[in-house]
Amino acid sequence: MTDTKRKPIWKNELVWLFLITSGLFALLYSKFILGGFAYVFTDCGADTLQINYAQYEMFSSLFRSGDSGYILQAGLGMDVSSYYPAYLIPYNLLLLLAPQRLLPWAVLASAYLKLLTISLVGYLFYRKLMGEGIGTMAAALAWTFSGYVILWGQQYGFCTCMALFTVFMYFLQCYLNGEKRWKNAGFVLTVTMLLFASYYFLYMIAFFAVFYVVIYSIMQKCSIKFAAGKMIGLGGIGILGTLIGGIALVPIADTFLESARAGAVSGGSTSGLFHPYKGKTLGTIFARFFSNQMLGIDKDYSGNLNYYEGIVLAVSILTVFAISYFLVKKATRVKAIFLTALMAFLVVMPFTSRVLVFTKNSHRWCFMICFVEALAIGLFLQDVFRERNKKTVLCGGTLATIIYAAMLAFVYSFKNIKVNNKIAAEVCAFFVVYLLLIVGGTRIRKLYRVFPAAVLLVLVCELFALNYPSLWHRESPTRSQLATEYYNDGTKDAAAYLKAQDDSLYRIEKSYKSTAENDGMAQGYNGLSVYMSTNPSSLVRYHKMYGPETLSVNFVDFNKDDYIRNSLLGTKYLFGSAGYNAPQKVYTPVGEAGGKTIFENNYALPFGYLYDKEWNADGLEKLSGLDKTLTSLSGFYYTDAKKSGSYEDASQPEGTDTSLMENVSEAVDCTMENNADGITVRNLGADPNVIFPGVESDFADENKLYGLSLTMDVSEDTEMAVYYQTEGDEGFSADKVYTFSITKKYNTWEHVVPAGITALRVDVSSQIDYAAIKDFEVKSYDLDATGYTALKNSSVTDVSYSDSTYQAQVTNDTQENEMLCVPFFYQRGWSARIDGEEVEVSNINSGLCGIEIPSGTHEVVLQYETPYRSLGLGLTIVGVVIFILVFSQNLYKNFIKLC
Repeated sequence: MTDTKRKPIWKNELVWLFLITSGLFALLYSKFILGGFAYVFTDCGADTLQINYAQYEMFSSLFRSGDSGYILQAGLGMDVSSYYPAYLIPYNLLLLLAPQRLLPWAVLASAYLKLLTISLVGYLFYRKLMGEGIGTMAAALAWTFSGYVILWGQQYGFCTCMALFTVFMYFLQCYLNGEKRWKNAGFVLTVTMLLFASYYFLYMIAFFAVFYVVIYSIMQKCSIKFAAGKMIGLGGIGILGTLIGGIALVPIADTFLESARAGAVSGGSTSGLFHPYKGKTLGTIFARFFSNQMLGIDKDYSGNLNYYEGIVLAVSILTVFAISYFLVKKATRVKAIFLTALMAFLVVMPFTSRVLVFTKNSHRWCFMICFVEALAIGLFLQDVFRERNKKTVLCGGTLATIIYAAMLAFVYSFKNIKVNNKIAAEVCAFFVVYLLLIVGGTRIRKLYRVFPAAVLLVLVCELFALNYPSLWHRESPTRSQLATEYYNDGTKDAAAYLKAQDDSLYRIEKSYKSTAENDGMAQGYNGLSVYMSTNPSSLVRYHKMYGPETLSVNFVDFNKDDYIRNSLLGTKYLFGSAGYNAPQKVYTPVGEAGGKTIFENNYALPFGYLYDKEWNADGLEKLSGLDKTLTSLSGFYYTDAKKSGSYEDASQPEGTDTSLMENVSEAVDCTMENNADGITVRNLGADPNVIFPGVESDFADENKLYGLSLTMDVSEDTEMAVYYQTEGDEGFSADKVYTFSITKKYNTWEHVVPAGITALRVDVSSQIDYAAIKDFEVKSYDLDATGYTALKNSSVTDVSYSDSTYQAQVTNDTQENEMLCVPFFYQRGWSARIDGEEVEVSNINSGLCGIEIPSGTHEVVLQYETPYRSLGLGLTIVGVVIFILVFSQNLYKNFIKLC
């Protein structure tokens, strides 16, 4: 039957599928449609809020302003060219064009359109394999509302990929069937859109396409020549689609290769890849076959890995019936055994995840299994509805009961995972209903007419019941909160006010937490934090060298850490929440806006400063945080090269050490022993700490740089915290604290601290037997001796930045070369000119841009251009030309012969 055959509208299955999909969507998402909530989550699915919403805000602003290239607002600066093509996909274009106040509705409308695409196009695909019928509709619904699509679909980009994957599979089947020319053209363009949406989803789907062509050829008993020809043609389609997307391919490839993820892919462990999962992981796989919620949600989730990255196989319990039926049926037994064994092998082997997702701890590829499950369900129902083979159905039902009971018992056998009994009961109930319907429908004549519709109705109910918790039993903000609190906490107003007062180039530090590390993207300022999976490797390396510890390389945050370090990054201002008392010797209040106080950093450096001394990079990573900062003030070093010898050797300044041990006054929530061996605390309560008041005289000189050094002896590794007060503080607070780890091997912590400290508190954050403070001292250094004053007085003026171009007038008043450090993170796309002549850009100080400046006054230009951008544009032009030629009327037949 062709796709274009007309029927009365009330008999058209696509119309019914549209209505059912829309109705089920309305029920499942009614919390967001009618309940006033935004379709975004703040629990374990918070990526939608922390990454997607922030990006939508930023790209919407950039789209209206026409900016692109290297954007400082994007984290601590990055090339955004690789992200733009994704917004050419219609679903995402809607998000880009929507006004900010309508963004929650645009996100919901986009989700609906994606699910509608998955449903209707999925139906067209399944219909090509099994014809029309309730079974085909059931397959489309099972795939659309499968556990993977609903759960991972909460990450908007993944849902886009699932919609495009479904379209891809439809065109792939059309291609295998040798159908009309325009469908192969659509196939090529779908490959291009997949490239725009996600390079690694295209990578995974390419694997699945090859796998599908091979299996399809075997099942259809096609010749090797047919399979080989189709495989070659598939490669041609893939290459052509990728060529057309060349303008996106080049920046995407560059972003990937410049990111820390590239290193993670190449450096992953290969141990255990060919040993099947066992224990808790295997139990999780079986449990998540029944339902996403079988092992709980978010904090209550007891399975292996996490709620998202753990495998998702839940489609419908009908999968068990389908497998059992085809195993029992003689005509399909061999094929069923082969395919079931193959799928099981792929699921239980870590090798699959390592190849497809680059890590064995993630199962993002399992949408392929869910898609096949939906196909099996459709084929099973179509076969049962048409043949009504009583014996096969009864035997299949019996086997299904045995398999189901065995799997459920296996899941319950694990003591270290907690099964949600309510969900298990729901699954059991649906299993029983299906069993009665399927067995009764093939044996009781009166049920023949309503049997298919009844099964479809139960499937709809099952899909609602099993997916409802993952949408409703989660933390979501209201649309009102999203408009008035999240990414709208006054920071945007403060940034706008500051820009009107000072339109120069600088970064901004914050004393408070906003919605996420990507706050700068959403609220329009150059910040000090970012949360991205494609953070530039230079940024990750710099943060690892100088920044505080974070969960992973995806997170970078320099806020509230080291004011000197932030000055070296070009930070000029600090935003404080209402009532925040900034260290007065470091920051000066200069205004208020949006409920925030704006402080100017008294130690701010020009956005670009000159070094005349050089370090050897060897061994610097082993220094303490304090010594690393001192090193950055006194000289530069080449990140990946040996010392040049062209500069005077840098050295650390002489400092003065003052012990604070005698200042200890009391211990809180613990017992304290103070003797010659140190200060030892035992019997630790909920919040044990030791207070050191009256230290203001040790931090009084504004012309000195201060650091703290704490040496501990602990019974076991522990988390620690040092709180500090400055003039005007009424007590210790989370606004002024440093957190770190102390271990038996690394038992000393050193860090830069501000001048003006009046009291200190040392906290032991873990429940251990004892902790002994062996030494607690202030280290002070004359600012001139550290090299800070020389950097501060660097003659770098007329600094500007626009259109990915930094410009400054730089004066080197010495007779030797000096190194200009511009606090942009080094990437291949940077190029520099001095007085119009091109010069080298060096990677210095673990990831910043360096330009060697000769004696005299010069105009310096540092410009970013996406590497090989012209190549990408050329590939796209070539791809479009080939596309037009190949799919023109005259040349199409020749293309078919080649394929």
